[in-house]
Amino acid sequence: MNKIRHIPIADGVTLHAVPAPRFKNNRISVNILLPLSRETAAENALLPFLLRRGSRQFSSMQKLQEMLCELYGARLGVNVAKRGDRQVLTLSLQCIASRYTPDGEDVTARCAALLGDLLLSPALQDGAFDAQAVEIEKNNLVDLIESNINDKRLYAMERLVEEMCRDEAYGVCEYGTVEAARAITPQGAAQAWRRAVETGRMEIFATGSLDPAPVAAALQAAFAPVRRAPDPVPAAAQPRPAPAQVREVTDTLPVEQAKLVLGLRTQVAAPADTLPLQLGNTIFGASPHSKLFVNVRERLHLCYYCSASIEKYKGLMFIQCGVEEKNKDAAVQEILSQLERTKQGDFTDEELRAAKLSLSNSYRTIDDALVTLESWYLGQLLCGTEEAPRETAARLEALTREDVVAAMAAVAPDTIYLLKGGDAK
Repeated sequence: MNKIRHIPIADGVTLHAVPAPRFKNNRISVNILLPLSRETAAENALLPFLLRRGSRQFSSMQKLQEMLCELYGARLGVNVAKRGDRQVLTLSLQCIASRYTPDGEDVTARCAALLGDLLLSPALQDGAFDAQAVEIEKNNLVDLIESNINDKRLYAMERLVEEMCRDEAYGVCEYGTVEAARAITPQGAAQAWRRAVETGRMEIFATGSLDPAPVAAALQAAFAPVRRAPDPVPAAAQPRPAPAQVREVTDTLPVEQAKLVLGLRTQVAAPADTLPLQLGNTIFGASPHSKLFVNVRERLHLCYYCSASIEKYKGLMFIQCGVEEKNKDAAVQEILSQLERTKQGDFTDEELRAAKLSLSNSYRTIDDALVTLESWYLGQLLCGTEEAPRETAARLEALTREDVVAAMAAVAPDTIYLLKGGDAK
């Protein structure tokens, strides 16, 4: 892959051009990085959904859709996510590469201008968003938050995070709370937009087969009249030690299959090198060859599924299981036993090799889609690095048993959450 270009757009706004010439489409996205907090999460989360409804130039969703059709069917997307203690608001457009347009028109540059218009020139009325639009999107946001309970696996995970990180920003849902969402006013939404536009750090990605110069020019023109006073980049979160006493939390809902989630502290968080920890996590519980899958699920039949994952920006490990309630204690005991074996290097060369192959394959498939490639480099940016997925896969091969043991040494349980069946409380 050719080298990524970084082009300043405005104070605290940078365009990152990621060459990916084999794709027929290009993707451009504006990612606004904001501190995640209980007070602002809902208002911030509503913004992308309001901004995609139009602008002063495209004053209705119909006019905006007509413009997208004119751009050869460009697709507008929005997203709200959290990465560590950051809330990330994304507004994106995916369009055809210029080499496939009849006259070689640079559609990507036009999409960049459109994104700038949607982001920076919303159709405010007397300094506020349209009241009807706000009410519609508020209801949609409330529905989105409330719908999490319909996916019991997701709900259990969110409850674990809420309890484990109750006094940390990471414990806040990226969409905020139902109560906060219902309280948003058209004026409050406009204030949140001004705060995001004026103070939020913005990382813009243009990925695909494109010339970044006209894209940068379109964005610079859009940002030229904007007064920016970006907040300082927050320091990386410092990992917390696990408590001396593991906390247990139980909720009750009318479910047939109990959901068990363990939250652990690892003491290894980005911007440190998290690759050895990722490898240790794969050996432990993130592949069909892992200790959790082979022993807890297959050999002892203590759960219907059992897998581990890493939140590298916070130094957290999560283990998710579907269990019979009667097997909960036995499952926890076996999970922690397999964790201890992994920490002590009690795994075979074949297990190490299988984990490397599994993790390497996941890295090598990242550049199969524009959106995953963009997400990868945004993550690299937040870690202060710029390593291509295949470079990470190659570096993985050099890791040893000793590297894994060192990375896993401090992993310890913090909170155990159980969602069991019964009358809802």
